[in-house]
Amino acid sequence: MPVFVYNQIVLYPNFLSGARVESIFAKKNLVALFFISVIFPAKLLAEPNYQNAQQINFKNRLLPAPLNGGFKMDGYWVWCGSVIKGNDGKYYMFASRWQKKLSFSPHWLTNSEVVRAISDTAAGPYKFQEVVLPPRGEQYWDGKMTHNPVICKSGDMYLLYYTGTTYHGDMPTPENPTAEDSPLKLEAHQHERIGLATSKSVYGPWQRRDKPILDVRPNSWEQYLVSNAAPLVMPDGKIYLFYKGVEKLRTHAIGLAVAENYEGPYVRVSDKPFELGVDAEDPTVWFENGRYNMLLLDCGRKYSNKEIFYITSDDLLHWRADANPVAITKNILWEDGQYRKMSNTERPQILMENGRATYVFFATSQKNDGEKFTWNMCIPLK
Repeated sequence: MPVFVYNQIVLYPNFLSGARVESIFAKKNLVALFFISVIFPAKLLAEPNYQNAQQINFKNRLLPAPLNGGFKMDGYWVWCGSVIKGNDGKYYMFASRWQKKLSFSPHWLTNSEVVRAISDTAAGPYKFQEVVLPPRGEQYWDGKMTHNPVICKSGDMYLLYYTGTTYHGDMPTPENPTAEDSPLKLEAHQHERIGLATSKSVYGPWQRRDKPILDVRPNSWEQYLVSNAAPLVMPDGKIYLFYKGVEKLRTHAIGLAVAENYEGPYVRVSDKPFELGVDAEDPTVWFENGRYNMLLLDCGRKYSNKEIFYITSDDLLHWRADANPVAITKNILWEDGQYRKMSNTERPQILMENGRATYVFFATSQKNDGEKFTWNMCIPLK
């Protein structure tokens, strides 16, 4: 059972600014390290004791998947579903979509938009309501594409985290698509950033920021792009924002930034990513049963054939994988008693209700009569 350690992390007191923390780590001098060792509580720097920790196999919590659950749209690719229960008792899914007349890739990068769907039950089926984050012009950092939505709440404010990008020129159309190896794809990739839209109502209007809440850092492990926001909202309003960073195309790592409240600033707690020992993306984080939990996509295929795996932590800083960490495979058990092999299981998201994880949602794809289609499916949890 390996222990995954987040390298050189400290949590800083309120009087120490994020800029100062980054400066300390950049200089890496002995005076700064002495200051940290004296000022910071020892328990934040100590290795947690897992000797008596209970083994948890997330896969054992999975119940059969509802046959008519989740969110599909005729004529659209659907991806990235995140669900929240509204004040009216209904369930709302924020998801990504783009025209099916365009190829899945690279057009998720150039044409995706965030939409909202509704259901009377958590499992669904969800019905499309409206586009929430439409294109707004290439002059905006998120003006051409919105993707990876994650919906959560802090107090009475709905928080919609997402990935956005922009690029020069017209958006691709079915009559004028773009190619997988086109310069447009690379331009859209390199401008991916993390943003936040807020509203007092799940129906909006949504206030989008003129700048991303998390940008890239030159000459670092995350100099190419940042995306895949995974916020954890604490009872006091503090936000722990896990995210994916990329140094070079097709290499993925997970980082962490912290904000005192959703308005930010979001300050990285280390100049290095997690040392997970695996190329991973698509994190989702929640607190349950006295520990922090995370699902990720095994891009490096360490544990699986690019499936979803599970790790836990006592302090958000040190993470470990229990035995058999694969949480969701591509072989899904459905409520009719049949197993069906899916082509993808990605972008997991957890629905929390009354302090318990009740459903896991994730993007999936399958072929029907030779034609590929995608949707966001759900699985209830024990």
